[in-house]
Amino acid sequence: MKLLIISGFHFDYGLTVARAFEGIGHEVKFCGYSLRNQGFSGFMRYSILGRLGYDGSISDCRKFIEETKKIVSAFQPEGILVLRGTKKDFYSEIITDYMGRFKKGPKTKRPKTAIWLLDEIMKIQGGLTSPELFDKWFAIEPTDIPLLKKKWGINGEFLPAGYDSHCYRALSDEEKSQSTISDISFVGTLGQKIRLKYLEHLARKSEENNLKFSMITGRIKFPGIKLKKYPYLQKYLSQGDCDHQRNNLIYNNSRINLNIHTDHSIEAVNSRFFEILGSGGLQLVEPKEAQTLSGFEPDKDFLTYTGLEDLDEKINKRIPPRIRSPISFGLFKKPERD
Repeated sequence: MKLLIISGFHFDYGLTVARAFEGIGHEVKFCGYSLRNQGFSGFMRYSILGRLGYDGSISDCRKFIEETKKIVSAFQPEGILVLRGTKKDFYSEIITDYMGRFKKGPKTKRPKTAIWLLDEIMKIQGGLTSPELFDKWFAIEPTDIPLLKKKWGINGEFLPAGYDSHCYRALSDEEKSQSTISDISFVGTLGQKIRLKYLEHLARKSEENNLKFSMITGRIKFPGIKLKKYPYLQKYLSQGDCDHQRNNLIYNNSRINLNIHTDHSIEAVNSRFFEILGSGGLQLVEPKEAQTLSGFEPDKDFLTYTGLEDLDEKINKRIPPRIRSPISFGLFKKPERD
């Protein structure tokens, strides 16, 4: 099957999905759209001119749409999958333009279309536009399924995220020795208040108790200004782009891998939940309905916490021994589910 995947604002995960479909024999064309907020020109367009009312994303989106139309016309897909993030509609015009050529032909010749909501519906800017374009709906947020039915009359299905098993796997002792062991690690962005609160708490705890705390986050402009309310966090801050090999090494070499979901996540789990499972590392995460719906069990595949006090208690039980204890490295094995 010739499959077109259009991804918005989840570029890296979109590539993972594309590779997964290629792995099962489909011919895939991937088109990913994300804001080009990089370098000095990106800083001028989005940070400075943006404050004056200029929306640089409009011209970027227009360019993406026109380029993708040409790609679609040449590729002629038999199926289209849209990975929808939190930003505005970037796909309707592309699909409508391509579908126009099938209006007079039999419906059986019309390409099948599906959309996968990778963020909660109420978080999506502009709401659900052009719902008539899609034959199938999927969502990573379990609570969105009844909402789709109630508000839009759409029969959606729960479909969790996943991970690339080529990138996330248990490492041998020889591979692990290439990196120092951390007591606690966190990988993710810092754009949410709940994360900043928990990470500042852990950074302070790490300094006071001489713990090795590793924290990898996305690039932040002027961290000294934006994070001035979080002085301990700044001491452990390490910035960088997504690097699967580095992340997998961190998960394998950490006694505890902390996963903190975003403020707007209700019962969904992020792709990091599956990546840590794939690495075989010990994960400490909030309890979510999507975890059990995906076939995983707390206290077997991962550990949960329900607040700062509970988080401290769970950490204190596993960190004191300054050796690699069985609970930290032997109990949680790589799941067979990819």
